[in-house]
Amino acid sequence: SNYTYSARITPNVSSIIPASGIAGQLVTIVGSNFIPDQTVVSIGGTPCSLINVTSSRIVCTVNSSPAGNQVVLVTVSNIGLSNSNVQFRYALQVTDVSPSTGSLGGGQWIRITGDGFQASNVTVTLCQQLCQSISIISNNLLTCRTPAMPLVFTDRSCNVTVNAAS
Repeated sequence: SNYTYSARITPNVSSIIPASGIAGQLVTIVGSNFIPDQTVVSIGGTPCSLINVTSSRIVCTVNSSPAGNQVVLVTVSNIGLSNSNVQFRYALQVTDVSPSTGSLGGGQWIRITGDGFQASNVTVTLCQQLCQSISIISNNLLTCRTPAMPLVFTDRSCNVTVNAAS
């Protein structure tokens, strides 16, 4: 008895367009040997919601995943897995900060909602000052303890920035 690995039937991912983005975004995966009704896609291990599948193109909606480079993988039932050398760069996204006002002395716990927070080495800054402590609750929620601001500041609105190591 033999088993043959066949390049002729192996799903092949050649590119993903666009190559980076956020949850809810449509992407097109270009390649070959995709089979409608037998194909599933994952990006970073998270299912990509299929919209359309042809033998050479897949259109799907990206779901929530940790920020950074994530492997695009196509599985065809009764055939197997695609190559795993194509990646999608998942961007961090901040959608809300609550509460949005606090004292110059810092020390207030704030909730930051968005997407991609379960990446590695996440940092949060307010007015270019690092949060004192960060707790990642989920891929969509983290909390941080606000840093103190110099007392020379009067009321000041600051950007809240979340970054992750690549």
